[in-house]
Amino acid sequence: MQFETFELRKFSESELHLFLGQNVNRHYYKSAVLDLENLHHYWWLLHREEVPLQYKPGGNGENDDRARLHLTRHEEIEMPMKVLALYNWLIRPSYNDFFADGVPGCTWTPPAFPFVIRTHDNLLEEPASIEADLNQLLLTVSHESDSDRHSYGPLDYWSFDAEAAAAFEILLRRTESMVLALKGIPEWQFVSTALDYLLKAFESKGREQLVWHIIALESLLGQRGDTL
Repeated sequence: MQFETFELRKFSESELHLFLGQNVNRHYYKSAVLDLENLHHYWWLLHREEVPLQYKPGGNGENDDRARLHLTRHEEIEMPMKVLALYNWLIRPSYNDFFADGVPGCTWTPPAFPFVIRTHDNLLEEPASIEADLNQLLLTVSHESDSDRHSYGPLDYWSFDAEAAAAFEILLRRTESMVLALKGIPEWQFVSTALDYLLKAFESKGREQLVWHIIALESLLGQRGDTL
């Protein structure tokens, strides 16, 4: 699924191997090697950006007077995550509470982003180190019907047929256009602020999640100093 600012896709095992440059990394850049077992079963969120070759990020001993607010652990993909946060992630009634923060029969299952992998196409620089905690992946055991063998794979708790997938893609495309359009309308910046807080709730659990949802509603319905 290709959108304006990001892409959702799956890789085959060989495609993922090539995309992350594992052949070269195994010989020359050990810190950029990743255990790819089972990872081709998962969906990947791809976000690309262009950076000038002479660009030097702050924090390397240089003064950087820019103040940045990061809403999640993965600031690189916060824009796509805002779009995904606006989708209704309630699944069909289930008595398996996979995330231990719902109630039986009405489980909320937002997509998880356990880690971010950075790659670049600058041949003058070494590949970025990969620090991915694969223990955060939700795995389950699947048994092969014609044998006693079993394998580990992702825990599938969504069921998207072709019709549901098409509707999902259309909704995300419209949502992304709306989110991008808000940046150019000063009078509607309170909606962008509310979306920031919604993203905080999207990444939070329990009471903290409730608090951020309340703040998001306050941002939409009131102004500073008003009571609701």
